Amino acid sequence: MSHRTLVTAAGTLINHWHKDQVYGEMSDAQKASLQASCLADYPGITPVEYTHLDHTTETLLPSHKYNCWGFTFNPRQCWISSGADVQNILDDNGTQVFPPNLRVGDVVCYRDSTGEITHTGRIWSLDASGQPALVQSKWGSLGEYLHPPLTVPAVYGTDITYWRVVPISGKGDVWARDCTADDRNPFPPCGAFWLSPDLWCNNSGGTTHENPVRGQPNQLWVRVRNADTLAASGAQVRVYWSDPTGGVPHWDWHLIGTAPLNAPAGPGTEVIVGPVSWTPGPLEPEHCCLFAILDTGDDYHDPATLDPIVWPFDVRRDNNIIWKNMWIIELPPAPAPQPRPSEPEPAKMLRFTAANLTRARAPIEVRVSLRGVGPEELEEMGVDPAIAGPRPGKPPSRPGAGLVEGKGLRRPEVRLPERPVPSARLQSAGLPASRAGLQAEVALPERTWRRVKGPPLLRPGRDLLLATPALPPGKLARLEFRVGAVAGARPGEVYRLDFEQKVGGEVTGGATYIIVIKEDPKSKT
Repeated sequence: MSHRTLVTAAGTLINHWHKDQVYGEMSDAQKASLQASCLADYPGITPVEYTHLDHTTETLLPSHKYNCWGFTFNPRQCWISSGADVQNILDDNGTQVFPPNLRVGDVVCYRDSTGEITHTGRIWSLDASGQPALVQSKWGSLGEYLHPPLTVPAVYGTDITYWRVVPISGKGDVWARDCTADDRNPFPPCGAFWLSPDLWCNNSGGTTHENPVRGQPNQLWVRVRNADTLAASGAQVRVYWSDPTGGVPHWDWHLIGTAPLNAPAGPGTEVIVGPVSWTPGPLEPEHCCLFAILDTGDDYHDPATLDPIVWPFDVRRDNNIIWKNMWIIELPPAPAPQPRPSEPEPAKMLRFTAANLTRARAPIEVRVSLRGVGPEELEEMGVDPAIAGPRPGKPPSRPGAGLVEGKGLRRPEVRLPERPVPSARLQSAGLPASRAGLQAEVALPERTWRRVKGPPLLRPGRDLLLATPALPPGKLARLEFRVGAVAGARPGEVYRLDFEQKVGGEVTGGATYIIVIKEDPKSKT
């Protein structure tokens, strides 16, 4: 690491060194003694647990390897020399931000009474008012902790400011997007962060996403960017599948395979890695989540590690990790309108499993939304707009032109009874045929789900919010939707049905179904 040159966006050199190479690392006994003393002196702090890619867990104990500034700006790789170096980073790469516009992952900067920078960390969580609730930081040669903002050694001071900082150069930075608006920082401004456009299945070598097919080889691809001036070589991309839940614990990530990753020096270079071949077996769900990790190394003890993973298995915090939880289904148009709404036929069964992955009992909230989408939005999600096909009698002038455009979209609507019952119906009953699109039936198990917010008629912009009572850690809660087209649905229309899960006020994941109204060719024969 000593040969690396760390610089700001303006080219300012960041001085750094390696205390462990000068003074040696502590013994295990010294680490244990310092940790015990620190935990006794500061009630309310929690040691940080680090989960390696082999699923083993390590407590980040006291160490000479890195300091608070090294954790914040060059994760766990060195000691940044002084507060003046930190000030240069903030000046050249940072933008000061203020509550309530903070994000998880923003930098927390502490100063003493003289204005000298003494300490930095990153926001771990926010409270309901948008104020930092917990900070993650390394305390000098002590350990790495989660702590309330003001629960720190007194020498750090209480003058706190917050910054959004673009990563410095010279440390390595390969990354992939959670969404098209991803800015490389933790918790990027993405809504459905489980719809990464940089991870897809395509068996013909294309760059748009298709459903993996059980029982046959599928080809998985990952798009990787290099934002740093250092090339990444000898790394690998790891691709996983998991059960499709609204929060996926690391033990449910099942490795599919790997592919070598060699990204030329940037900034701005891009490579497509793959294919990684996958043949889903009979025991794997038909609809799986897919994940990819850009494995540049997760051993912070190794000084040769370039751009080490900071938060393994944490999609929103780490820009080396992406998630795809999308499934595309086709529905034929409904038969002619009946005097009274009929059951959707044929129909598809759609499932969503919510999960409490916290360490305490907590309620789960699931927001369900349904709306029409056009070609541009499909492209942003990495889906080929041509999936809709041409509308009958109107050959498209370009691929995907048979889709309903963004303006003038018909409003898909679903209805839920005022009082939820074990099997409640979401449907477009009683609406004019010109506004009816989909009908769905959702299973609401008794004493598990209740309707919290939203009218019985679910419309774009007026979502349905369901909630459970407080559930124990690890508890699952399932929803099932039986979805079919009703009178008024036309071939070429595309809808998205989104499930967004919150636990403890934080969005932990979700799932998206892309629903295409498509004429069955067999119906014409």
